[in-house]
Amino acid sequence: MTITKKVLALLIASSLIASNAYPQATGGLPSVPASGLPAFSGDCTSTKGTASLTCTKTSGVAFATSATTNTTNATNITSGALPVAQLSNLFSKGAFASKPSASSGLMYYATDLGTAGVLLISNGTLWKPATGIATIYANAVNVSHTGDTNEDNQLNIAIPANIPNANGALRISCLFMASGTAGTKTYIFRLNTTSGATSGGQFLSTGALSASTLSDNVIRTIRNRNSVSSQVTEANAVSGPGNSGGVNVTNTLNTSSGTYYINVNTQAASSSDTLGIDGCDVQWIEP
Repeated sequence: MTITKKVLALLIASSLIASNAYPQATGGLPSVPASGLPAFSGDCTSTKGTASLTCTKTSGVAFATSATTNTTNATNITSGALPVAQLSNLFSKGAFASKPSASSGLMYYATDLGTAGVLLISNGTLWKPATGIATIYANAVNVSHTGDTNEDNQLNIAIPANIPNANGALRISCLFMASGTAGTKTYIFRLNTTSGATSGGQFLSTGALSASTLSDNVIRTIRNRNSVSSQVTEANAVSGPGNSGGVNVTNTLNTSSGTYYINVNTQAASSSDTLGIDGCDVQWIEP
């Protein structure tokens, strides 16, 4: 409720004139000194004999804090939570390749990474996952091949340029499957600039399953070694974390020059065996 000083004075003066307490001034307007005003209470209060009002309520209900606090300044908001639907309005979003230039503290939502997008943050010189690690690819659809002993491409996973950065890494996890026990079954990872390649490129690693092995969850971590064109990964024949008598595999693919591919291939020693993949995922890791 809002009452201006003029309106209040007119109301009081009219009452006083009607009771002959104060005469009507020349021109028809009442003349009431502030000293003649009573004290008011309710939505607005005043001190007797003054024309100063303080209003703290409306219809008996106290004003919300936001009525007297500048809530357009985020430092004044100390409680509550933004609805999820509003979070995407806090930063720009779009394809990873369309991200703005790196600027310290800037955030960007890359809508084409992973199954639901990835929130990125910049330190002023590069972009990385806001949480330090993010799943940028996931697929649990079965793919398989049989009928020959060639190296066959089962999956080709596109990785955008600048993933990872000079000291970042990619962790690949694939669940391989097989049927038939006629011969050994080999899985092969290649880094190529060509999708679906079964030769050439950077030979990442390989591993052979025995004739009787029908399932293997294989993990490979590709680490950039303080350079976007120098990588190292686990020795061949190591399925996951563990020991190996082999030497670590090194590569020289430039991860900043353009889109490249992790080609996941298989090769059977017997054409009667079937090899396939029941799912793969790729995580982007940054310090």
